[in-house]
Amino acid sequence: MFGIFLALALCLSFSSFGAQLDPAPFCGPVRNPKVPPPDCRYFSGDKRFSLPTEAEWSRNVDGQRSGLINLYLHGSLESLMQDFIKAGWTESSEYDRKDNRAYLHAAAQFLAAREALHIYGDSPELQKKLKDKLQDSVFRNRIEARARQVEEVIASMPVSDEYVCGKLQVAAFEKDNEVIGGRHHFRIFDLGQVDVQGQPVWGISATQDIGLYFDFDHKLLKRGFLNHKIQFNADGERNKLLSDLESIQAVVDVVPFPVAFSCSAPGDHAYSKDGENLEIFLQP
Repeated sequence: MFGIFLALALCLSFSSFGAQLDPAPFCGPVRNPKVPPPDCRYFSGDKRFSLPTEAEWSRNVDGQRSGLINLYLHGSLESLMQDFIKAGWTESSEYDRKDNRAYLHAAAQFLAAREALHIYGDSPELQKKLKDKLQDSVFRNRIEARARQVEEVIASMPVSDEYVCGKLQVAAFEKDNEVIGGRHHFRIFDLGQVDVQGQPVWGISATQDIGLYFDFDHKLLKRGFLNHKIQFNADGERNKLLSDLESIQAVVDVVPFPVAFSCSAPGDHAYSKDGENLEIFLQP
């Protein structure tokens, strides 16, 4: 087991997974993510939603800007979540030591099984032994049950905590997970605002993860060291969410609108290359 863990650690630490990294503009400053900043336009005063003119981000546990809020969805949280499940998305696990450990364990088992299949594929003798073993229904049922458990854990890889105006995400979803590679994912944030019809408006931070690595930052030690590399240009992930919602006829209207990026120095958070966000009205 230690050998598998070591191999997994090496993969996580040195694999780039072939994705293209675009440079990202950086906008400070670092703040306590759980404390609403003085320039927060949500949860105070008028609750009527208006489109932002400046780009908005969530903040990670270190208080740095992280995920770009690139979609604003109108509708109930329940219907929004049901729509994404219908479109093939899976709700993410909690980002804590328990779920991170479960994911590492499942990933190691998956990689070991995949390697074993390669070995068996090259050996007719081993193939025959496996075929004979699978005739035992107890053995076969145990293997199938564990395989389903591993698939479920991998499909709901943990998503780290992020905040908008001091508020933790209310949910996160993901899709097309690679075991030690990337995934599509997004976080849903309560903005505390409603539109003219009284429907709540949710901020969505959609970014694509392109790999896993062990993060030994002291703030993450208690959580199991897992963190992700992201594709900084989040335009593709924004467009994927819209395409998935349209594929199930959940969209009533879409309003693209520009946002300004008032910074240009290199950084490590998501941004938009075309400078557009989407306002999406969902079916009731």
